[in-house]
Amino acid sequence: MKRHIDHVFRAMAHPLRREVLCLLARRDDGVAELTDLSERLADRAPDRTDEELQTVLYHDHLPRLREAGLVEFDDRTGTARYRDGPPSGLVGTALADHRALRESQQSHTSRSRI
Repeated sequence: MKRHIDHVFRAMAHPLRREVLCLLARRDDGVAELTDLSERLADRAPDRTDEELQTVLYHDHLPRLREAGLVEFDDRTGTARYRDGPPSGLVGTALADHRALRESQQSHTSRSRI
């Protein structure tokens, strides 16, 4: 059990992986294609081209989330699916906190532009 929890925490340590989980968890079916994920995450990785972002998602972030048991990732089709329904327990709490922080940052950014 401890080993699995360590994998989950390592997988969730990177902000981009938390964003992937949030995106998948918000979808009714929990599924997204690699191209869709990279388009939606582009503003979170402005220093990367779309192709670079797809590459790092494909070769690094999605496999790490798969190894932790958080997503199912088919590397042949480039499809990721949030595993086992909506996030719950510790993962759900961590994602809720991440979303709240992200929304707070966006709200602060919007107000400072006015």
